[in-house]
Amino acid sequence: MITNIFFFLIFFIPLFYLLVYLSSYHPKAEQDEVVFCPTDTPL
Repeated sequence: MITNIFFFLIFFIPLFYLLVYLSSYHPKAEQDEVVFCPTDTPL
């Protein structure tokens, strides 16, 4: 039981980080193409 949970964590954590990386990468690429970033505009 514990070994199954441990194997699940080892297998799931890299996938979770990969999904977070991809989800954070695509909007950044779109913002770079549009060049208009409301959060980066100096006031």
